[in-house]
Amino acid sequence: MVAFETETKNALMVERSVPVAVLPEQETPGGSLFLSNLDQADFFIPSVYSFDRSEANTVDVIKQALSKVLVHYYPLAGRLTRNSEGKLAVDCQKKLGVPFVEASANCDIVNLGDKRLLDSNVLQKLVYRDFPEDMREVAPLLTAQVTKFRCGGFTLGIAINHCMVDASSGMNFMNSWAEIARGRPLSLVPCHDRTIMKSRVPPQITDASGNFVHVSDVSNLTALYEEEQIVWKSFHFDSEKLATLKNMATTDGQAMAIFTCDHTLRWFGQAMRGCRQVASLAAGRGDHGLALCRNGLA
Repeated sequence: MVAFETETKNALMVERSVPVAVLPEQETPGGSLFLSNLDQADFFIPSVYSFDRSEANTVDVIKQALSKVLVHYYPLAGRLTRNSEGKLAVDCQKKLGVPFVEASANCDIVNLGDKRLLDSNVLQKLVYRDFPEDMREVAPLLTAQVTKFRCGGFTLGIAINHCMVDASSGMNFMNSWAEIARGRPLSLVPCHDRTIMKSRVPPQITDASGNFVHVSDVSNLTALYEEEQIVWKSFHFDSEKLATLKNMATTDGQAMAIFTCDHTLRWFGQAMRGCRQVASLAAGRGDHGLALCRNGLA
């Protein structure tokens, strides 16, 4: 598989403003939000949304809509903490808000090339992440950056902590943000209660399970990370390539049970950055595929 690079005629230069903390427009619940074992994925997912034109008040509309949508998605304005069991939770009492950045670029938006395949250097300039990600008590759970281009187009770049959303609930949040920006009511009200995924106290183990048996690192991945430099690349799996992969996974005319999802590939790449080979692909329900829908922000 060939890695695609974003081609620009000139190096993209972006000038950023000082981040402004956007808080929920109204008072929101405090306390601590429980995160299940499935929610302990403490890393950021960057995304960029592009628009060919803008109005004079575009930035203000987006910022005001963010303040309004945070009333419904108030945990995103909090910060991570650890509970008495050492598990990650959200401190909703620490309402430090969402860093919001205004920026301007030195080119037209068309110069970004194929925006589905942004080079990592370009992505870093369109998504604000200049904060200590390893300091959970101060690191935001969401950031937003609006970058205006000379042609009048703009991009909205966000970085969101995977503890808070997965693919499905992340898009629910973005759709809610967009609905409020258009002056419409929320079509889907989020539920933040994830305690349905909480284990019983004390745990009631009724059967032996080998799911958590320690497996030795026969692939020697640790050594691979130490020996080889990690290189960021973008891979585009179009319908033709997906069909090829499905054919490769077919034995005796019988297709294997697989599912396709660009987010699955992204998550796999996050966990296996240094690997040059995809050991297995989950594919098979169309180009959009299946996403794990986690309780909370869904």
